[in-house]
Formats: sequence, C-alpha cells, structure tokens
Amino acid sequence: MARPLPRLLGIVALVAATSLSSTATAGTFTEELSAAQKALTAKDLGTASAAIDAAEAAAENLEGVAQPSLLARVHYLRGMHAHLSGDAEGAMQHFRAALLIDNEHQWDEAIAKDDKAQDLFEILRAEVRDRPEVDALVPPLLGLAELYIDGGRICPGDKVQEGLHLAQVSCPEDRIYGEWAEFPRKKMKWLKMCPNGVDVNAVPAPKEEAEEDMFGFGDALGGEDEGCPLPGEEPVEAVAAVEEPPPPTEELPPGGAPLIQRSVSWPMVAAGTGLVLGGGVALGIAGSRRAEFRDPGTIYKSTAEVEAAAKKVNSASWVGTGLTVVGGGLCVAAVIPW
Repeated sequence: MARPLPRLLGIVALVAATSLSSTATAGTFTEELSAAQKALTAKDLGTASAAIDAAEAAAENLEGVAQPSLLARVHYLRGMHAHLSGDAEGAMQHFRAALLIDNEHQWDEAIAKDDKAQDLFEILRAEVRDRPEVDALVPPLLGLAELYIDGGRICPGDKVQEGLHLAQVSCPEDRIYGEWAEFPRKKMKWLKMCPNGVDVNAVPAPKEEAEEDMFGFGDALGGEDEGCPLPGEEPVEAVAAVEEPPPPTEELPPGGAPLIQRSVSWPMVAAGTGLVLGGGVALGIAGSRRAEFRDPGTIYKSTAEVEAAAKKVNSASWVGTGLTVVGGGLCVAAVIPW
C-alpha cells in the first residue's frame, strides 16, 4: 500500500524550495555584486570572476525593473577585473559597457587607485555619451506588455544607443523577464520573452492621476507614470506659452509719484520668518531622504518600497515648500503698503 504522507511532504518541500528560489532572485543579484566587489578589493580575482558571472546571469531574472546604477556595476566590476589582470583592452570594453548604461557611474578607488586608469575612464565617459542611436525594434502593438531597456520604459519607435543593454518585458498577469541584448541587431523578439504570449490587441486601462512628482522618480520606477501612446495617438507636445501683454502703465502727475507712508508689521515679519525657517528644515529633511533614495547602495526589494520611499520625499518637500511660500508671503505683506 502506498504511503501518501511522505510523498505529499516531498511535494510540499519541492514547491517551497521553488518559491524560495524565485523570491531570492533580486537578493542574489545584489549579493553577488557585493561579493564581487569584496573579492576585487582583496585581489581575489578567481572569486570575483565567478561572482560577476553570477550577477550578470541574475540580472536577467530580476523580479522588478532593473536599476541602471546596479546594472552598470556588473560591467564596471568586470572591467576592474580585467584591469587588475593586466588586460587593458578588455578593461576599456567593459568600462564602456558600464558607462553606456549609467554615464554617471564613478570610479571606485577602494578597488584600485590608479590615476592613469581613472583618467582613461573619464575619457571613455565622454566617448560613450556621443554614441549613435539605433532602432530599439519595439513592435507597434504591445497590448498590456511593458518594455524596458536598462530600467527605462521604451515605446514603439524609440531608439537606443549602440551597445549591450538589459532588455526587460513586464508580461501581463505574469512577472518580468529579461535578457542581455546587443544593439544594433536585425531582430528583437520582445514579446516572445513572455512564455504565455501577449494579446497585442488589449488596450491598457487609463491610470489614475498620480501625485505630482517633484524630484522625477519616474526613472527609478521604470517610467510607469507616463506609459506609451495608444496606437493611432501622437505623443502630447508641449504647447508654447503665450506671452501676455504687460499691464498699461499709469501716467504720473507732474512732480513724480506721491510719497507713500510705509509701516512695517513686525509680528507678521516674525511669523513669516518662523514659517520660512520651518520650511527650510522640512526641505532639508526632503533632501536627505532624496539622497538616501538615490544612493545606489540602497536596496529596494519591490516597486512598492520604491514608491513608498518616493512618497516620503515628496511629502516632506511639499510641506517645506508650502511653509516657505506662506512665510515669504507674510514677510512681503508686512512691508508692502496697502
């Protein structure tokens, strides 16, 4: 007679192991990057090479939209590995790949303090910035799929700079799939990356109006706040502001303007100054939170965590801006003759 309990326990263990493996993907990527950096700092090139390979493979299986700074780190560390190995040509190739993804990536003196190599790195930064753009080969109909290159949302007709990039597709009712892709190329089967296929005729539902983003967190969130224009729609172009004619000037009586008695309301000045100072403190807090948000070392495990961090910065900035504006208005009102 078969024993169902051990078999059932085996199935449960297998499912649990699979679940843990899938949820640890993002953690594995950052952990491998950290391991590679530590190994390079210790000049353990063998361990570093294995960790870099693992991080590059893990990037294709991230659960969320990639962060450009972390993707660039993969190629930067590979370039440092080549540099420490004496392969100058290989180091330049990988440094270019890193700067292509994140042109603001900085040299890490903790791994190698080499003035000549760092000067070359800065030259490559400017060189990569001028690379030509080519067609990203985005299909005209995407349905509910969302496409990304190096963490940035792309749409039909968009271009990408020549070189190696991480292409990701957020598949409808599924997860995000990714692969490294070299551009230019003849074909790019974006929607084939979704194992369950994509209904290209599906139309995205209109999104609710989001809170105004003062510091431009759209890039960090993958550009989801804008989306792509629907088929047949044209991108909204900015309408030039119409300059209003200046108000008519009043003719002054002979002898010039009459003398106006001005009196300063010191209580209003004091209140306004207090509000301005409070606004400055709030803006300082917002700036500190923003720096923490932008820090490449800050790891977010989900888009929800990124959105929560962005909301904290926006909230502090709105409070600071409001207090500063009101306080400044009181100070001005205190000295203007009414």
